[in-house]
Amino acid sequence: MQSVFDLPEDDPDAFELFLGWLYGNNKEVEPSAPPLYERGVWQLDLWTLYPAEAYVIGDKFMARDFSKYAFCKIIQHAQLLHVYDMETIYQEVKADDPLRLFAKQWVRWRCSQRPDLWASSQSMGLQRDRHLRQGRSGTRQVPVLDPRRIQIDHWYSICGLVGHDCEHLPATCGATTFENDKKAEEKTIFRRLWAKSASFNRPTRAWVLLRAFLVAYGTRLIMLAIVVLGVWVVVNVLLYSMRFWH
Repeated sequence: MQSVFDLPEDDPDAFELFLGWLYGNNKEVEPSAPPLYERGVWQLDLWTLYPAEAYVIGDKFMARDFSKYAFCKIIQHAQLLHVYDMETIYQEVKADDPLRLFAKQWVRWRCSQRPDLWASSQSMGLQRDRHLRQGRSGTRQVPVLDPRRIQIDHWYSICGLVGHDCEHLPATCGATTFENDKKAEEKTIFRRLWAKSASFNRPTRAWVLLRAFLVAYGTRLIMLAIVVLGVWVVVNVLLYSMRFWH
């Protein structure tokens, strides 16, 4: 078992989650429950920021119950996973691990909606799964199932490993059981990137943050630019009119 002193330097917050779970009373969570949501803004606690890192901690300590708890949290906040979260999963988690099996399906499903998502990743495994975004039934393309709708026991069973249909799959196709406010989600992704940017340690992090900021606040910036332009036009028209009449 790996000692505490062997943990990566950027994992103290994830280790704090492990200690909180270890000495706490609440050790069960429903992965299908919606994340905390208040006044259109996602609440950024440590579980919102570091669920993937917490899972890795549990895996290193061979704490299966904690890993499953962290897995549920990852499913809850899956829509907020950015490229660095996904790279953590692909680099630190084995290919046959329940989280990695979920991540592969999540990448396929998300990239079937947004083909350019996580395109900046340096992970060969992630890039490979990004291009598997459509399933096939014979020669016919079939949509990929949202993995959040699959019972969590699926990923811990042989059916999750080999990809067989089983009783863990939803009876009907459709959207996930909970949907989210798109703008609030985009703002939270930017806030998560900003909060975790010190651990990225990459020359491209400024560009990633800028893109996330523009996506989250681009509409407001455009509206502000329109207002400023309108005020400038009005002021110039008034100045011209004053000069003309004098």
